[in-house]
Amino acid sequence: MLSRCRVYVLKALDEEAIKLLVKRALAEDDLLVKRQVEISDGALELLSQAASGDARRALTLLELSIELLKLNQNQIDVLIIKQASLQSFRRFDKGGERFYDQISAMHKSIRGSDPDAALYWMCRMLEGGCDPLYLARRLVRTASEDIGNADPRAFCRLP
Repeated sequence: MLSRCRVYVLKALDEEAIKLLVKRALAEDDLLVKRQVEISDGALELLSQAASGDARRALTLLELSIELLKLNQNQIDVLIIKQASLQSFRRFDKGGERFYDQISAMHKSIRGSDPDAALYWMCRMLEGGCDPLYLARRLVRTASEDIGNADPRAFCRLP
């Protein structure tokens, strides 16, 4: 018996829809209204193009742009959008869900004997701001749990 599944196809939004979304976020978010954050027309145009039709990406770029604003600054300009666009892929969630997804991906890459993938995840986390000591402790733990279980004498063979 086959179960029925629903497939949702997400279509890209046009640039006007992205602009409307960003303007609405700036107008309706209580903290942004209180801070009086504004965006220049050029910056809004660049953000809508950089979002590539993805509302989540647009809001992430907006969030990164706001984080790049100085304390007394409230105007998002083209330069800030360019900086946010460069940072968006390297952002690292130090304590949230993405953090655990990435550390898990590194651990599974090691467990799956894929050193290239393990290095990718490790470098991505380091570049994004992860504490190198945390990664070192995690690697030792991985070695003792996974590798140690495969060969319990592995730690005894140290020179």
